[in-house]
Amino acid sequence: MKFFVPDTDDPGEAEQFYSALRGATEALKGPVTYRRVLSVTFTRGGKIHSATVGGLDTASGAACVAIFESAQDGLFYICVEGRLQDPFMAGSPSRVEYFDASEGGL
Repeated sequence: MKFFVPDTDDPGEAEQFYSALRGATEALKGPVTYRRVLSVTFTRGGKIHSATVGGLDTASGAACVAIFESAQDGLFYICVEGRLQDPFMAGSPSRVEYFDASEGGL
């Protein structure tokens, strides 16, 4: 799938917003990879949850705006509406999908 950021109108705006979220996530959580994550499936509280950019994160019930992969420990950070500057952690996902690298997914 081609890379996008929900509720942005053009590729330049999407890149700018994504870069700002990336910087905020790194400031709080440490370095993240350059791979652009489309979705993760993970377990929290004994229940299986999923988060997909542009859809709902089933753990929080909020819209998923971006997902970042930690460069250090295999964790993933999910940015949802209402918590953009404070992403929550999805540890050891059972499934990860990335945006298509040939279409802006790096």
